[in-house]
Amino acid sequence: MTDSSDYRLYLEGKFEGITKLMNAQFETVHDKLNEIDTRLAKLNGSVASHEKIISANLPHSELHCPQADKIEKIEKVLIGEEAIEAQRKKEKEDKHSVMVRTLMVIGIAVTIFISVFNAFSNRKQLSQTQSLKEEVDMINTPVRTRGGTIMWYPSGVVIDSLKKIK
Repeated sequence: MTDSSDYRLYLEGKFEGITKLMNAQFETVHDKLNEIDTRLAKLNGSVASHEKIISANLPHSELHCPQADKIEKIEKVLIGEEAIEAQRKKEKEDKHSVMVRTLMVIGIAVTIFISVFNAFSNRKQLSQTQSLKEEVDMINTPVRTRGGTIMWYPSGVVIDSLKKIK
């Protein structure tokens, strides 16, 4: 069957249609690629013109930048030795402030404890002092008046020696 001329003509007809279809598609692809090339050429021309404008306005390059010293200094501050040193100093200050706060809290707690303890012990001493004062008030003290007479007064009484006693 493959040797028959009819089959061969049939196949040639089929291949001819496929060939025409493929050629048409290749031509379409080539047209699109040519269109892209022309657009790229226009873009390259505009990029080149923009590069000329940029070069005219920015005469320095990365190697000869007038701000290079400032940029290096900023870099050192942000990620260099100065930043590390500043971080260490901050951490040291933070540790110190935490220690100071802790000592202050401990001092305040001790002060409150001592105050409460003193309040209870003062209450006991106050009652002892009050009873002692009552005992002393019971003792009479001799007082000599202007007239030369001796009078007996309780020790807790304040006497004005300039005042005449009736």
